[in-house]
Amino acid sequence: MIEMDILREDFNNHDVEIKKMVLVQQKMTEDVKACQDSLAKINENIAGVEKEKADVEGNFATSMTTWNKGITDLQEKLKQPSQLCAHLKTGTDAK
Repeated sequence: MIEMDILREDFNNHDVEIKKMVLVQQKMTEDVKACQDSLAKINENIAGVEKEKADVEGNFATSMTTWNKGITDLQEKLKQPSQLCAHLKTGTDAK
Protein backbone atom coordinates (compact mmCIF):
# COMPACT_ATOMS: atom_id res chain seq x y z
CA MET A 1 0.00 0.00 0.00
CA ILE A 2 2.82 2.37 0.84
CA GLU A 3 4.40 1.60 -2.50
CA MET A 4 1.12 2.44 -4.21
CA ASP A 5 1.00 5.80 -2.39
CA ILE A 6 4.55 6.53 -3.48
CA LEU A 7 3.68 5.67 -7.08
CA ARG A 8 0.53 7.81 -6.93
CA GLU A 9 2.50 10.75 -5.50
CA ASP A 10 5.18 10.24 -8.15
CA PHE A 11 2.49 10.18 -10.84
CA ASN A 12 0.90 13.37 -9.49
CA ASN A 13 4.28 15.11 -9.41
CA HIS A 14 4.95 14.08 -13.00
CA ASP A 15 1.46 15.14 -14.02
CA VAL A 16 2.04 18.59 -12.51
CA GLU A 17 5.39 18.87 -14.31
CA ILE A 18 3.82 17.84 -17.61
CA LYS A 19 1.10 20.48 -17.21
CA LYS A 20 3.77 23.10 -16.50
CA MET A 21 5.70 22.02 -19.59
CA VAL A 22 2.56 22.21 -21.73
CA LEU A 23 1.96 25.77 -20.50
CA VAL A 24 5.57 26.69 -21.25
CA GLN A 25 5.25 25.16 -24.71
CA GLN A 26 2.04 27.12 -25.38
CA LYS A 27 3.72 30.35 -24.27
CA MET A 28 6.72 29.64 -26.48
CA THR A 29 4.44 28.87 -29.43
CA GLU A 30 2.70 32.22 -28.91
CA ASP A 31 6.07 33.98 -28.67
CA VAL A 32 7.28 32.34 -31.88
CA LYS A 33 4.07 33.38 -33.67
CA ALA A 34 4.45 36.97 -32.42
CA CYS A 35 8.08 36.99 -33.53
CA GLN A 36 7.17 35.66 -36.98
CA ASP A 37 4.46 38.31 -37.33
CA SER A 38 6.95 41.02 -36.37
CA LEU A 39 9.47 39.65 -38.84
CA ALA A 40 6.85 39.69 -41.61
CA LYS A 41 6.04 43.35 -40.87
CA ILE A 42 9.73 44.25 -40.82
CA ASN A 43 10.25 42.51 -44.16
CA GLU A 44 7.29 44.44 -45.63
CA ASN A 45 8.83 47.69 -44.39
CA ILE A 46 12.21 46.75 -45.83
CA ALA A 47 10.61 45.96 -49.19
CA GLY A 48 8.92 49.37 -49.20
CA VAL A 49 12.15 51.16 -48.34
CA GLU A 50 14.08 49.21 -50.98
CA LYS A 51 11.49 50.16 -53.62
CA GLU A 52 11.67 53.80 -52.58
CA LYS A 53 15.48 53.63 -52.73
CA ALA A 54 15.34 52.13 -56.23
CA ASP A 55 12.92 54.87 -57.34
CA VAL A 56 15.16 57.60 -55.92
CA GLU A 57 18.24 56.07 -57.56
CA GLY A 58 16.38 55.83 -60.88
CA ASN A 59 15.24 59.46 -60.67
CA PHE A 60 18.76 60.53 -59.71
CA ALA A 61 20.26 58.65 -62.67
CA THR A 62 17.76 60.31 -65.01
CA SER A 63 18.54 63.73 -63.55
CA MET A 64 22.29 63.10 -63.83
CA THR A 65 21.88 62.24 -67.51
CA THR A 66 19.96 65.47 -68.07
CA TRP A 67 22.50 67.52 -66.10
CA ASN A 68 25.45 65.95 -67.91
CA LYS A 69 23.85 66.70 -71.27
CA GLY A 70 23.30 70.30 -70.17
CA ILE A 71 26.93 70.58 -69.05
CA THR A 72 28.16 69.11 -72.34
CA ASP A 73 25.98 71.53 -74.33
CA LEU A 74 27.29 74.49 -72.33
CA GLN A 75 30.89 73.35 -72.78
CA GLU A 76 30.32 73.13 -76.53
CA LYS A 77 28.85 76.65 -76.55
CA LEU A 78 31.93 77.94 -74.71
CA LYS A 79 34.13 76.58 -77.49
CA GLN A 80 32.13 78.51 -80.13
CA PRO A 81 32.73 82.23 -80.61
CA SER A 82 29.93 84.35 -79.21
CA GLN A 83 27.42 85.71 -81.72
CA LEU A 84 27.89 89.04 -79.99
CA CYS A 85 31.49 89.15 -81.24
CA ALA A 86 30.28 89.46 -84.83
CA HIS A 87 28.48 92.70 -83.97
CA LEU A 88 31.33 94.38 -82.08
CA LYS A 89 33.52 96.90 -83.86
CA THR A 90 37.21 96.16 -83.76
CA GLY A 91 40.36 98.26 -83.92
CA THR A 92 40.03 101.94 -84.77
CA ASP A 93 36.37 101.64 -85.67
CA ALA A 94 35.54 101.16 -82.01
CA LYS A 95 36.85 104.60 -81.02
